Amino acid sequence: MRNKNGFSNLYLVLVFIVLYAPIFYLMYYSFNSGGTMHKFEGFTLDYYREVVQDKRLIIIVINTLVIALLSSAIATLIAIIGALAIKSVQNRRAKNTLLSLNNVLIVSPDVIIGASFLILFTIAG
Repeated sequence: MRNKNGFSNLYLVLVFIVLYAPIFYLMYYSFNSGGTMHKFEGFTLDYYREVVQDKRLIIIVINTLVIALLSSAIATLIAIIGALAIKSVQNRRAKNTLLSLNNVLIVSPDVIIGASFLILFTIAG
């Protein structure tokens, strides 16, 4: 089906801009020779040179990558096992219950953030 409404495509583009703009901003200013992130004064690789020369930072970067790869691999295996388990359930009611519990895990961070904002704004008046 072709979407005749261009609003949804425009909305999607705006969402991606909002999500990726800070990342590109940081990438751009990581090459700035000035000390601030307000005005680009010149191109430099000094900050990256310092990271490469410091062994502690290299170890930290390697540990971060290893932890990220291991956690994503373990999460993927758990998700595959869970999906296969849900697929193998024959009882429709039990399957719907498991899918509902799965949706609770997906939605709960948003609910926690919403409740936190509610408490914050209530305290702030």
